[in-house]
Amino acid sequence: MTLLLVLACQDDSSGGTFPAADLVAFDGATLAEGVYDPRDGEFVIEGATAAGHDWALAFADGSVLVGVPEASELRRYRFDGTDVAGGDVVGSASLSTGYGAAVSARGATVVVGAPGTDGGPDGAQAGAVEVLGDLTATYAGGTAQGRLGGVVAACGDLDGDGVEEVAAAALWEADLAGRVYLGAADGSGALTVLEGARANERFGAAIDCGYDRFSDAGSDVFVGAPFAVGADGKTLGGAVAAFDAAALATGTPSFRLGSSTGEVDGFGSALASCRLRTSGYRDLIVGAPQANGGSGAAYVYFGGEGLGAGSLPSLTLPGEGTDARFGAHLACGDLDGDGLDEVFVGAPGLDSDAGSHDVGAVYVYRALGSSAGTFTTTAAHHVFTADRAFLRTGESFAVGDLDADGKAEVVLLVRQRARSGE
Repeated sequence: MTLLLVLACQDDSSGGTFPAADLVAFDGATLAEGVYDPRDGEFVIEGATAAGHDWALAFADGSVLVGVPEASELRRYRFDGTDVAGGDVVGSASLSTGYGAAVSARGATVVVGAPGTDGGPDGAQAGAVEVLGDLTATYAGGTAQGRLGGVVAACGDLDGDGVEEVAAAALWEADLAGRVYLGAADGSGALTVLEGARANERFGAAIDCGYDRFSDAGSDVFVGAPFAVGADGKTLGGAVAAFDAAALATGTPSFRLGSSTGEVDGFGSALASCRLRTSGYRDLIVGAPQANGGSGAAYVYFGGEGLGAGSLPSLTLPGEGTDARFGAHLACGDLDGDGLDEVFVGAPGLDSDAGSHDVGAVYVYRALGSSAGTFTTTAAHHVFTADRAFLRTGESFAVGDLDADGKAEVVLLVRQRARSGE
């Protein structure tokens, strides 16, 4: 049985009531090809208006982990095969402001970011990161306004030393060039520091790590820098830096992928690794939500020895609609249990055909198998959207197998008008 969970956030467009958030569950096994309203589901767990709506999501150990930065909490919701329950607080407030703004999990390791945490009297919003699970650690930011923990990732054992690594970005450090710190999940050893190439490129806006995508050397790390200079050397089209084991040791990227359109694309705003083919390598998906004048795009790079400097996308997924921001968020997961991943692409700025603003959408594309294939937004197998202004479906979501049935579940962040009586 596949359960599709949708996180529905409530947003009063008039500004009169503070937004709340809900968990809304769908049984994905019943989903046929077509369009679905993300607000309609079999189970609903209501949040409170005091908890806000900017929740971070991850799956771990058959549960949904929800970071609630407004309350500085990490909450766990479990699926028992028939219903969703819980809301137990598993991490809270020890790191102060913004705890739960970012969450990532792999196996038993959970990484939680708290970018608003102060680091002493002279370190306002230096940020911090906490590791929970079998291994535990706390990393504190060292630069005032650096905001360490705005993006986090659980990477697994990158270097084969038997200890898992975690990564965290401090996007505001080094004149907004951005830095990414890699450290052991148990807090041991020295940190590896990766830094953006120049000021204002926001290196670390997306981190994807722990998968073999471009060599047989083992796990690697990809870091998005959406305001980096693109392939033309002039336009701030964005870039993605790739690091294999040797590159991580030196801090110098193995290579960089860049936007080649000559436009401001936001290339690298989102990253995902997918098993799209039977090649043995994972494939890299790069989101560029500002491409094509804001319609957005997502680029598929097939993994393998050929992926390197100068590589062009193997496939392009184009956005539709003005300012749709297609590619703002990405995920991969095997929704149908065939052993290959589907691609999930968010377009939170999409307007409806009727003219409602920012209804948003999530498009789900079938895996490729051994063929190249062609993706377009009209070829999506599932589309989650509804004609309701400011839902912003696709702004945030997570994909994973909650019930260990070999099929993925999904959690979507959807904003709505506040409930009556709140």
